[in-house]
Amino acid sequence: MAALTHLLVFAIDAQRFALPIGVVERVLAAVYITALPKAPPLVLGVINMRGRIIPVINLRHYFHAAERDIQPDDQIIIAHCMQGVLAMVVDSTEVVACPEKELVPLGQMFPMLGEPQNVFKRPDGIVPLCSLDSVLSLEELLALREALGTSEQREGTA
Repeated sequence: MAALTHLLVFAIDAQRFALPIGVVERVLAAVYITALPKAPPLVLGVINMRGRIIPVINLRHYFHAAERDIQPDDQIIIAHCMQGVLAMVVDSTEVVACPEKELVPLGQMFPMLGEPQNVFKRPDGIVPLCSLDSVLSLEELLALREALGTSEQREGTA
């Protein structure tokens, strides 16, 4: 029996990407996102999930997709990375069981690329696996932390 890897496949417009299911905490229906002053452009704002303030990353900006308003049927992925917990708005999601033989290191296809990333071969196309650890640059992470600190101070004094 072939070993399986479970992935959360998500869509941004017509493009699909995947995350290892182990980094995903949950998938939510679209909720109100509070703007976060002084946050980097990659950050849409924050959500409050049971008392936890979680930054929401704009994957449309990250993947250079056309910007659009959040739709009622969009979904929010809550996932863990080295920087902490992040939320991401996506068009749709599905959990798939991927035979490990269907995961191909991108370096085998494009050896000129630096870090090898994996892609998931599906009958209807190739889905790149994302690493959330590289979504925020160091500058964006520092700006986000500063914006979150400023936001928390304001809430504490109100």
